[in-house]
Amino acid sequence: MFVSTTRHHAIAPRALPGRALLLLALSLALLPASATLVEAADKATVVGKVLDSDGKPLAGVSVTIRGPEFEHTATTNKKGSFKARVPDASVPYEIHFDREGYPVFSQTLTFPKGGSYGMEWKLTAPPLGSPTDSAVALASFNAGAKAHEKGDLDLALREYGAAVGADPEFAEAHAVLANIHLAREDHEQASLAAERALALQPDNISALRSRYLADLELGREGASATLDRLAELDPTPRTAVLLYNEGVAARGAGDRERALARYELVTRIDPTFVGALGALAGLQLALKDYDAALRSTQRLLELDAADARGLSVRYNTFIALGRNDEAQEMLEALQQAAPDAVAEAYFERGAALFDDDLIDQAIPALEQALEADPDHPRGHYTLGLCYMNRGRNEEARRHLERFVELAPDDPDADAARQLIEVLAGSE
Repeated sequence: MFVSTTRHHAIAPRALPGRALLLLALSLALLPASATLVEAADKATVVGKVLDSDGKPLAGVSVTIRGPEFEHTATTNKKGSFKARVPDASVPYEIHFDREGYPVFSQTLTFPKGGSYGMEWKLTAPPLGSPTDSAVALASFNAGAKAHEKGDLDLALREYGAAVGADPEFAEAHAVLANIHLAREDHEQASLAAERALALQPDNISALRSRYLADLELGREGASATLDRLAELDPTPRTAVLLYNEGVAARGAGDRERALARYELVTRIDPTFVGALGALAGLQLALKDYDAALRSTQRLLELDAADARGLSVRYNTFIALGRNDEAQEMLEALQQAAPDAVAEAYFERGAALFDDDLIDQAIPALEQALEADPDHPRGHYTLGLCYMNRGRNEEARRHLERFVELAPDDPDADAARQLIEVLAGSE
């Protein structure tokens, strides 16, 4: 993982001054008396503000204060502000600032007495392309790599931070910082570090992956576009898993078109991804693209002839096409390979018929599902709705009650309880 000083793709030789400018200015002022909240003598509160070199608030700075048996972490808000309380004002503390693009900085923090103190820090980052000594950046990077390998992420962050401080154009260091921030679930910092790496090296795969995962956690709309780019540059099984997960999320949100596109891309990148083939086939069946569902299940069963999902979808596809003999073959194969999955196959057929408002056809399929598995929660729920639709209220109430008993925390459980009350009142 160490980077040799002979590498040139990140740091070009320059006949420039020997080191980058790392500047931090600290100003400390007591709050006005009207703003000071006097604490007990053994405690103190820091109301801090972090500014950039132009005096503008700097958001997203990770601030850590450490002392004897004490640690507090905060992140500056849009106004650059943070607040922290220390338990013992008589002892010194270490305050640590960390933000992508700025030198990692620590200093000792002391209080003359308990109380509240307003403190202001100004951080100045070396601009891109500033003078630097490449050997300094590489030495810090290698020290960070060594700490990283030993699992000392705090030291690794400081050393990698020093590397980008010495050479802000060191894309690999920004990318590794993004990866560490992601591992520590500091998604804002991870996104910032990845963005800086990609500004220097747009095709950096590690930075693309970190930015996608960070932005996904932050709920940012651009995450999917980042994943698209990652899929272009890194069409590997690792990327396929990310695409599959996004497809599952889209299907859960009711966006069948996007889910279908993601599943299809996954199976092109990794044709052996059994789970994705099963999900794709199931969605194709739901969309009534029966030929496509048969092709997908054929590919799936060639990989694993006993795959329950493939057998189940293929069974239901043959049923939908009226090819009953072939459906029976699939059902027998499913019963032999995964008898516990038979109930789900019947249920999926019944649920699809129910969704198409074919209630009288859905009822026997759902009854078959419950015969195969009397404790199938969704089978009871959907059959209860079917019976209610047909005015068979006593049977409907019985199945809805069983559903609530089996799955009290299901998202539809509250609706089922309300229906039970309505049905009880109608008797």
